[in-house]
Amino acid sequence: MAENIFMSSQHQSDRFEILDLLLWGRPLNEVLCKVCAQHEAAYPGHHCSILFADSLNHQLRGCVAPSLPPEFAQAVNPLPIALTGSCCGKAAALKEPVLADNLFESADLEPFFPILRQVGMSSCWSYPVLDSQKQLLGTFSVLRGQTGLPTREENEGIARAVDLTRLVLERQERLQTIRTLDSSYFSTQTSICFCDLRSPLMLIHQANDSLCQLLGGNPDGHPLGDFFPEREPFQALDRVSNRAITPARRFDGSEFHCEVNVLRVCDDYGEMTRLFLTFHDISERLANQAALAESEARFRRIFEEVPHVAVRGCSPDGKVRFWNRASEKLFGYTAEEAIGQALPRCGEAHYSSSNEYELYRKDGTLVPVFGTSVPLTTPGVGMEVYTLEIDLSQLKETERERIQLLQLLLQAQKMEALGQLTGGIAHDFNNILATILGNLELARLDPDPTLLEEIQVAAERARDLTQRMLSYSHPHPSSRTATPLLEPIREVCRILSAVIPSSIQLRLNLSELAPPAQLDPVELHQILANLVINARDELPEQGLIEVGLRYAELESLVCSSCLRPVEGPLVEVWVRDSGPGIPAEIRSRIFDPFFTTKGVGKGSGLGLAVLHRLVHERGGHVVVAPGPGAHFRVLLQPAPNSPAPPPTAANSGPAPNKIMVIDDEPMLARMLGKLLVSRGYQADVYTDSKLAWEAFTADPQAYAAVITDQTMPNKTGDVFAREALALRPDLPILLCTGFSERIDADAAHAIGIRFFFQKPVKPATLFEALAQVVPAPG
Repeated sequence: MAENIFMSSQHQSDRFEILDLLLWGRPLNEVLCKVCAQHEAAYPGHHCSILFADSLNHQLRGCVAPSLPPEFAQAVNPLPIALTGSCCGKAAALKEPVLADNLFESADLEPFFPILRQVGMSSCWSYPVLDSQKQLLGTFSVLRGQTGLPTREENEGIARAVDLTRLVLERQERLQTIRTLDSSYFSTQTSICFCDLRSPLMLIHQANDSLCQLLGGNPDGHPLGDFFPEREPFQALDRVSNRAITPARRFDGSEFHCEVNVLRVCDDYGEMTRLFLTFHDISERLANQAALAESEARFRRIFEEVPHVAVRGCSPDGKVRFWNRASEKLFGYTAEEAIGQALPRCGEAHYSSSNEYELYRKDGTLVPVFGTSVPLTTPGVGMEVYTLEIDLSQLKETERERIQLLQLLLQAQKMEALGQLTGGIAHDFNNILATILGNLELARLDPDPTLLEEIQVAAERARDLTQRMLSYSHPHPSSRTATPLLEPIREVCRILSAVIPSSIQLRLNLSELAPPAQLDPVELHQILANLVINARDELPEQGLIEVGLRYAELESLVCSSCLRPVEGPLVEVWVRDSGPGIPAEIRSRIFDPFFTTKGVGKGSGLGLAVLHRLVHERGGHVVVAPGPGAHFRVLLQPAPNSPAPPPTAANSGPAPNKIMVIDDEPMLARMLGKLLVSRGYQADVYTDSKLAWEAFTADPQAYAAVITDQTMPNKTGDVFAREALALRPDLPILLCTGFSERIDADAAHAIGIRFFFQKPVKPATLFEALAQVVPAPG
C-alpha cells in the first residue's frame, strides 16, 4: 500500500516536472528524453525509444532513445507503419500494444538482428501513442537485454510513460497550430487588425503588415476615424452589421474604396470588448463594375442599332424582354407591341442551336430565318434566352436563281458534248443510209425478203440512235436504275471513234464480269464524252486512248475532287491516254467550274465540274491516277443486289478455277473467256498486258492459271511469264503464239511455262492441257 502511494506521488512529481518543461518552452527532444529518463530510473534495465507518426508518408520517424547508441536510432529511422516488420510499425498499424518476448524468434525482425545484437537487446514492448480522437501520434517502446514479457507493475509504469508522451506530443501539435495561425495572421495578404470598443475613439491595435502597406503606415494606436472619415458606415458594426463599404483615407491623404468585414470578440463575461476587422481595397473592383456597366450599355446600344440581325430576348415563359429595331423590321411588331408579350412562334427557344426555321410576321406571313439561341443567366434578372436571327428570304431567292442557272449551264455543257459527237452521229447515219439505199437498189433487181429485213434492221438502228440523242440532249429527271455498262460504253466509243483522228488509237479494255452500276445511261454518255474528247484534245498527232471497265476491289484511295476516302468494292470506268498528263500545279483546280486549259472558244471549263456532280450524286468518286498521261478513274456504286465476283484474299491460296486470259486481240480474248465460263471456269479477261500485270501483282494468289498470248505491247508473253513466276513459282502458265522468233517450246519450258501452243489452238486441246494443271469444275 505504501509502495503504491509512493509510486502515485512519484508519478505526480514526474508529471509536474514534464509540465514545467513544457511551460518553459523547452525543446521537444529534451522533454521526451526526460520522459524516457524518468521511466528508465524507475525500472532499471528498461531502454526507452519514442518515434513520431508521419501520417502523410505512412511511417514512423525521428527516434528519441537517450540510453541507446546513436546507431540504433539511425537503424530505425524511418520505419514503415505496417502489419509486418518492426514491433513499432506493427503497433502503429494495429493501434494496439505489440509485445515480443524474444526478438530473435521472429522472422519479420531478421533485418534488425545485427543492430539488436550490437546493442544487446532481446525483447521489445511497443505501445501506440493515441490522442483523444484515437489518432496516431507516435509509439513508445521499451527494449530489454533479457527475454520475457512485462509484469503488471511494469505495464502500469509503461502506461504512465505513454500518457506523458501523449501529453507532450498533443501540446506540441497545438503549439505548432498556434504558431502557424500566428504566422498566417502577420503574413496573410488580407489586411487585418483589432479595434478596442472600450475606447470611445475605437483605437486600432495589432495591425498586420498587409494593413500597414494598405494605409501607408502603422495605424496602431490611431482612432479608426482617422482612416474612415465617414462615421455612418461604422455605426452598426458594433451591434448588427458584419460588412460595410466606405471611402477610406491613407496616411498620405489619398483615398480609396474599402470593404470592411467584422468579427465581434467578447470577454469571459460575454461583454463585447473588441472587433476583429478585415479590410479590402475594392477600388479596382468598383472601377471594373463601372466599366462593365458601361460595356453592357454600349453593347445594348449595338444590339439595338445593328442592321439585318434581329435580336430578341425572352423569359423562360416566352415573353419578350428585349426587341431591337431589326426585329421590328423583320416581324412587323414595334418594341412597345412586343415587349411583355408571348408572340406567335417568337417565344420558342432554340437553346444552344443554330438552324433554319420559319416564323410568323405580324401580317401572318411566314419568313424563313437562320437563328441561334443562347440561354443566359444574369444576377438579379434570372434566365433569359437571347436569339439572333437573319432573314433568309433574299438568300433563298438567290439560291433558287443559282440552281436554275446551274441547270442551264449543265444543259449547255451537255449540248457542247453533243456537238462533239456530231461527227460520229453523222458517220453512223451515213452508214445506215448507205445500207438502206444499197439494199433498196438490190431489191429492185432481186425482190429477196432478206433484203427487206436488212432495211428494217438499219431503220431500227437509226430510230434507236435518234432516241438516244434526243434523250441525251433534252433535260430529264435522273433515275436510279441499274445500268449494265458494257454495251453503252461500246456504243458511245463507237460514236466517238468517228471524231478521233485515225492516228489516235481508241482501245477498249472491258471486263465481262462488271456488275450493273447506279448510273443513268445518258449520264454515262456525258461522262465518257467529256473524258474522251479531253484526252483527244491533249494528245499530239499520234497516241492512245484507253477506255476500261472492271469490278474493283480497291486499295486505299482518296477522291481527287471531294478529298474523301474511297470505300469499295466499286464499279470502275477509266479513261487514260498517252499524252503529257496533268501538271501537278493545276490538279487541285481541274474540277472547278469554268477552269480550262484550252484556248478561247475551244472549251467552257464545265466538263469535269459536271462529271464531279454527276458521279457524286450517285455516291461515286473520281480519282486522278498518277501518270504517265492523264488517267481518270470513275468509281461507281454497284446496283443493289447485283452479283459480285467471289471475294479473294491475299495469301489465301489460289482460287480453285479462276483463269487470267491475256490477248491484245479483243475478239479472241472475249471468245476464250466465254469458252472458259462455258466450261465452269471463272475468267478475268485482259487485252492490255500492263493492266493484267497490275491485277496479278495486286494478288498473285488469286489465279489458278494464266493463258497468255506471246506478241503484245508493253509486256510480251515470255516476259510476263518470267516476272509472274518470280513472284509465284508454282503458277501454271499456258503460252500461245502465232509466230515468234524469240521463243519456242524449249525456251518456254526453260522459263517454267507449263504448255506452249502454236496458234490456232483447238479449244479441246487447250482445255485438255488446262485440266492437267487446274482440275475441271464439276
